[in-house]
Amino acid sequence: MLTQLGVGAATAAAVVGSDVIAGNVLVAFVIGTATPVVVKKLSTYVQSVLPGDADQVKGPES
Repeated sequence: MLTQLGVGAATAAAVVGSDVIAGNVLVAFVIGTATPVVVKKLSTYVQSVLPGDADQVKGPES
């Protein structure tokens, strides 16, 4: 939870500090609020694509 708040706050601060969004705090807040959800979904997808212990091919048993 604390990590998600940090990611959202950092994203909102970066959006407000950049010239991409011209000082619109509401848009920065929405982007900062949505960022942890996107990061969580992306990490879930990446973990599902990466091979795990169950996906490893076992060699011939002795």
